Amino acid sequence: VGALAILTTKGFEEIQKTTPLNNQTLSSYPTNLEVRVVVNLKEESPVEYLLSYLNDEKAIETMKRLQQEGKNFSFETAGSSIGEYLTKVNGYTADVTKNEFWKVLINGTDADKGISELVLNTGDKLEFKIDTWQ
Repeated sequence: VGALAILTTKGFEEIQKTTPLNNQTLSSYPTNLEVRVVVNLKEESPVEYLLSYLNDEKAIETMKRLQQEGKNFSFETAGSSIGEYLTKVNGYTADVTKNEFWKVLINGTDADKGISELVLNTGDKLEFKIDTWQ
């Protein structure tokens, strides 16, 4: 079972400075800063969530706000000497017996910080993807 969760932030002001993607018009974009969360499990249709974006908010804080809003989004973490790491998203637990872990990417690149330190910026795409180690 593979899983993918995506957080993106985009604001109308930022989009005005760029060419719209996928032939979408500017009116189809949000007028406020928003965070988009997508959880994608192979056996199920993707689930999307939107919530307001707060400047300089860390990824874990954004996720906690979404969880508290009661929109059927959940996650769990565990602590280590280097910070918190994801163990579960929307009921899917990374299975360590299968060498699974939740990989964190920012704008398609491996994040250089964990979710407790990673600050989201307008236009960022934050992904949580089940991956395996060898």
